[in-house]
Parts: sequence; structure tokens; C-alpha cells
Amino acid sequence: MGNWAYSKEDCQTVKTDPATYHFPLEVTSEKISGYEWSCNIQNTDKYEDGYWRIQSQCSGEGESYEEQFYLKPKDANTLLWNIKDKNRIETLVRCSS
Repeated sequence: MGNWAYSKEDCQTVKTDPATYHFPLEVTSEKISGYEWSCNIQNTDKYEDGYWRIQSQCSGEGESYEEQFYLKPKDANTLLWNIKDKNRIETLVRCSS
């Protein structure tokens, strides 16, 4: 849960210029969202490696689609986001409120 960015500097940039910059990932118990897209969580599964698969129904830029997120808390302030279709893992840091 919370707002996540690529660095603490990005967290600060979002706070100082919210009209231009957005959090890469905002997570609540019901939804995951980012810039110009939002996904309602439909189902979650936890894997043995610590990743959560989150199945969701999304909309963005006039389109509706299904998306699966693979997220793993590394610690209280670090989240791993496995972007399988792009074959990469992003490390995100928690932004304070």
C-alpha cells in the first residue's frame, strides 16, 4: 500500500510539482494506478518466492484491458515490480505522505 517512485528524489519532485510529475505506482487495497491508468484489483495470489500476482481490470487512455502485476515487498520501504512483458524488474521506494 502507498505511493511508490523510482527514487526519494522522484518522491520529492512529485510533491513540488504534482501537475507535471506523478507517482509511477499508487497501491491501495482495491486499486493500483499510475499516470493515465487505473486498475481495480480482482484477485491476488502469493508465490513462494515472495511475489504477489495481482490480477486486475484496468482502464487508461480510453481503453479497457486486463493486467497482471507481480509485486514483492523487499522491506517496509522498498517494492520490487516484476514487469514480465518487458523482462525487467523495477525497484521502487515508498514515498512518505
